[in-house]
Amino acid sequence: MERIRLAMQSYIDEGKIAGISTLVIQDGEVIQSECYGMLDIEARKPLQPDSIFRIYSLTKPITSVALLMLVEEGHLSLDDPISAYIPELRDMKVYSSAADAEASLVEAERDITIWHLLTHTSGLCYGSETIDEPIEDMYREAKIQSEIKTLQMSLAEMIGKLASLPLATQPGVTWRYSLSHDVIGYLIQLISGQPFDVFLKERIFEPLDMPDTGFYVREDQRDRFGPMYSGPEEGEISIIDKNDDSPFLDPGIAPSGGGGLVSTMSDYSHFLNLLANGGRWGNVRLLAQDTVEQMTTNQLTGDLFPVRFSDPWPGMGYGLGVGVQVDHVPQDGWPGGVFGWIGVSGTVAWIFPEQSVSVLAMPQAGFYWDAADACRKMVYEAIIG
Repeated sequence: MERIRLAMQSYIDEGKIAGISTLVIQDGEVIQSECYGMLDIEARKPLQPDSIFRIYSLTKPITSVALLMLVEEGHLSLDDPISAYIPELRDMKVYSSAADAEASLVEAERDITIWHLLTHTSGLCYGSETIDEPIEDMYREAKIQSEIKTLQMSLAEMIGKLASLPLATQPGVTWRYSLSHDVIGYLIQLISGQPFDVFLKERIFEPLDMPDTGFYVREDQRDRFGPMYSGPEEGEISIIDKNDDSPFLDPGIAPSGGGGLVSTMSDYSHFLNLLANGGRWGNVRLLAQDTVEQMTTNQLTGDLFPVRFSDPWPGMGYGLGVGVQVDHVPQDGWPGGVFGWIGVSGTVAWIFPEQSVSVLAMPQAGFYWDAADACRKMVYEAIIG
């Protein structure tokens, strides 16, 4: 574990990140937890164990658990078409580019299902700046998200926007990272009869003792919240989301099920322990063990597999809201069965089930995962001895 300390400090000393917190859990007990560097460079505020982080897509596993709780309660099925609950998303069009490069729209051959949303095979998009395709341009022009990936409209308004846009592919044909979990948040709201943020608070955060987790930074938390910095650009980092006028300070911000939560290391470790322990945290059970096993098992086959953001990364599988490494895709430092996910602020959370080890690393470094991933690799190397 001393290697983690030295490595994380080196990223700070080299000016690649402002700070990072790391936490390692083994058999349900924290065996390493440390803060390195600064929460706020200008204010000279160091990171603390209770610092508030933008966790971005580490929100997705929480949203998935919330939906699966409703599935277990019999309110819906994974095979249900979402149009049965959200009629605006019925009879979707699909963007098609013919051989002569003339763009056209065709009818969707099947309905988007709950399973499609959970596995990012719905055909929806994110409006990614890194994908040079007209369909992604359309999503960006719809201004559903801000430049720092927060929702700029209510969940109902988002559904209206999505209904007016074509899908990138036929549902169930391709894995494509998207706003699917934001649609799930709206679906949970409809099914439960509660606002999405209230459902998460009452059904997940309070039972798991996660008092600092929510969709905005409360007034009493603001001294524990810092800026989000860029990754090292031309050898320097800069602020890309200030801590004094961040949208994460707005109580009226739309609750993004795909990336809207803020949390602390302690809070999120409770959620990790829930997944690592088959749906139970202490005396609290939120999901049956069979459901967690389904959630954390690769669901993708054929052309859907593997998940890739970039080459030459071999890729991995995907469960119901989490990435899952499979045995037959060899990859250094990734044993089969490991599951978890990442967030665009550089955060990572991975569970090694066979070794009963979980790794959580949180910087606030936009689109820069090197430091957090180095922590994950060193933990794995320690596991294999």
